[in-house]
Amino acid sequence: MFKETLRQHLGKFFSDSDLSRWFDPLNMQIDEENGVLRIAFPHQYFGNWFMDTVKQDFERYMADFGENMTIAYEGGYCMCGPECAQPAPLKNGDSTTKRSLTTAQPEHQDRLLHEHFIFDNFLVNRKNNFPLAAARECVGKAENPPYTPFIIYGQSGSGKSHLLGAMANALIDNGKSLYFGGVAYVERLSSAPGHSDSVSEHSVFIDDAQRVSSCNSMQDTLAGLIDMFQASGRLLALSFDVHPAQCAGLGQKLRSRLAAGLVLEIKRPDLDIRRQYVQRKNALHSLGLSKEQILDIAHQYQDIRCIDGALARLSAYRALLSAQGPDAASPDLASILDRGGEHISLTPVSILLTVARDFSLPPEELTGKNRGKTVSLARHIAILLCRELLGLSLIQTGRIFSARDHSSVLYSIKKIKQLQASDKHMNKRVEDLRKLCVTRH
Repeated sequence: MFKETLRQHLGKFFSDSDLSRWFDPLNMQIDEENGVLRIAFPHQYFGNWFMDTVKQDFERYMADFGENMTIAYEGGYCMCGPECAQPAPLKNGDSTTKRSLTTAQPEHQDRLLHEHFIFDNFLVNRKNNFPLAAARECVGKAENPPYTPFIIYGQSGSGKSHLLGAMANALIDNGKSLYFGGVAYVERLSSAPGHSDSVSEHSVFIDDAQRVSSCNSMQDTLAGLIDMFQASGRLLALSFDVHPAQCAGLGQKLRSRLAAGLVLEIKRPDLDIRRQYVQRKNALHSLGLSKEQILDIAHQYQDIRCIDGALARLSAYRALLSAQGPDAASPDLASILDRGGEHISLTPVSILLTVARDFSLPPEELTGKNRGKTVSLARHIAILLCRELLGLSLIQTGRIFSARDHSSVLYSIKKIKQLQASDKHMNKRVEDLRKLCVTRH
């Protein structure tokens, strides 16, 4: 009953799909005598993700619900040290509430949130056989991994995140504790001197590790983490967008540690791999594409993410226009994916261009700091469309708009949805822009 009531309260601030994704899996127990709400995560990866992505907004709106209540998190990631042994009270408007976490691990951890990330779903040819085989060997010898650090690099859309996720999933299936995420892990360690010595995870996976190049203290922390994991026989796996030796901004100390690991390149998928990928997505989402259409999409797009965008646009087109009859629900593929021979994919850039054109603004205004009424409205709409049409997380969406934090992204989304609910003209404008992004008319 308590959880249901709290869900209704949070529904004022979060969409139902968001609550289904992160609120429903939480295990809650209310200690009425002491006024403590105890929250347990289904597994540690979920806890890491919750702390990085949702915690701040959850506690802000939770404070309005239970003013005299304290929160204790269990089964999550904590770098707070012994001073966080007791739950701390929530305060209205306080988004930095002190938290109580335990490092105890659940007896069994489920798969990562991205269940698609398994080795069998990683489509390879001769170009990428070696990275896949090495990744399997690393997790197959988890007690004494042969390569630490294990480093993969490649262009966007080559499958780096997928391979790291598949490695992490394999370890979770074997009951291993781990961290899987971005450089926020390194940032937390670098901001809490001395706590790196107490890192308890069996394995750590850091995607887009090149982001540490912007901070010397994070580079020092990562170098120390490599030394620690090598000495203790644990697995540290990293992904970069370029070879670490070519990553601008990395200091010599970290470069030497990275050079001691196994560094492998993941090549961009060739035509056959892209065809297999489209074919699998077609079957999974019942898109109804013919063999010729599958091959056509594989020919047009060189990047897996661009393929995802094209298929998302096709799926969205059908969903939006299905009410107009079977012809609208089964559109001509060429009219959706290509206009006049122009290579088109549903990307952040295409959405920004579409929205900016509608508001007669330069596209760069939408990612800038101009807070004028017209620019802000256009930016809010673009944020909403990037989030919904591309299926990005709040953090990923924020990166598109000059690294805005997830709270700002969430505010923009809720602002537009409120306007849509109260203003039919605004609702029509947003939906028209959505169709323009999908169809490129």
